[in-house]
Amino acid sequence: RAISKIKELLDLHENEKGVIHTSSNEQAFWIMDNLKEYPFMFVGGDDRNLILKEFTESKDSCILIGASIKDGVDLKDDLCRFQIIFKIPYPQLNEQVKYRKSLDQSWYFYQAVMSLMQAYGRGIRDKDDYCDMYIIDSNFKYLFDYNKSFFNEYFTEAIKNK
Repeated sequence: RAISKIKELLDLHENEKGVIHTSSNEQAFWIMDNLKEYPFMFVGGDDRNLILKEFTESKDSCILIGASIKDGVDLKDDLCRFQIIFKIPYPQLNEQVKYRKSLDQSWYFYQAVMSLMQAYGRGIRDKDDYCDMYIIDSNFKYLFDYNKSFFNEYFTEAIKNK
């Protein structure tokens, strides 16, 4: 179902540049393997800056995909007219995160919300910019309903249930 939803959204934005945020490189590779007909540009690893430069300089519609796009990327105006959040960016459950989560469960959800809002900001860089954002992770409703106070007003205003 996720692949068919991503395909539907990519077809809707076929003449635009966009981003697919994944939680891991494995997820990005899975999407690219299942949707080979789309012009993906994988961001990750040592060539990150080169790929970002190619993307920003390209006049063609193309799609950045990867787990490392939510930070330090400025995709203003036509550089990003849509974004897809494939999975909510919860912190990886290593020993340190598990320990911190055991002390304060809300900290774990706060980290996910901050990462989500960081990703949201990649495609909207000023008051006149716009970007459609789709979250296809069914856990988003739970995250939002039980942690509304963590979301800023701009994000909350922008939410539309589809």
